[in-house]
Amino acid sequence: PIKVRLTGTNHYLLEEETGRGLGRVFRVKWRGVDELYLMDAKGRHITDDINSSTGQMWILPRCTLWGSSFCKIPAAIVMLVLLLLFAFCIYLAITNGFGEEKHLPWTISVCVVGGFVTLCIYYFVWKSQMHSTPLKRRRDIFRQRLLKANPSPKESARGPDRAITAEKISELFEYFRDFIGHRDMHYVTNNLLIPFTKPWRLSYADVAGACRASWFVSHCWSNGFEDFILSLRKIAEG
Repeated sequence: PIKVRLTGTNHYLLEEETGRGLGRVFRVKWRGVDELYLMDAKGRHITDDINSSTGQMWILPRCTLWGSSFCKIPAAIVMLVLLLLFAFCIYLAITNGFGEEKHLPWTISVCVVGGFVTLCIYYFVWKSQMHSTPLKRRRDIFRQRLLKANPSPKESARGPDRAITAEKISELFEYFRDFIGHRDMHYVTNNLLIPFTKPWRLSYADVAGACRASWFVSHCWSNGFEDFILSLRKIAEG
């Protein structure tokens, strides 16, 4: 299990501070492509009923090289291979005559610069993969669809003219169904609606294209978003 800290979850059990002013340390164990076991610092499974739909998980520095990966290969192994290749290049240079006394400084300099550039390229590719999650990539595609349908989002007047059709809400759900699952409105808001609306500081209705309301529908955020969509469809069917 890898040691991690959680931030931005807005849940006191996940971000309870220790005596050093740092958040709690947890252990996580891989369970599936999009699922992890969360355990306490001693490796005991957490049985508390904790729900949070936002935040980030940070791997502790001493676990980063082994806990993070590049093309599913642990970063520590990738860096070790790069170092071995670097040493092998120097060995080839010396054994093939390029390592003569007058050429040795130049040979080593080229190898060092080459190795440094390779490590920098690897670091930036690895960093970009860390920030490019499947959900973020899906959001980027859907954002382009929103902008194609409504190229210039603008604020509508408060009231019945700031409404959204059941069809557009259903489209959002269907596009992110595999991410939403049985989660509630808190997840949808923090992981979908806020990222979509933040650049314009508008409501999702304005970003997707507001219309005049025919019905006012209220719902509980703690209920499953899928149940809300099914209810809307039932209303639309009459």
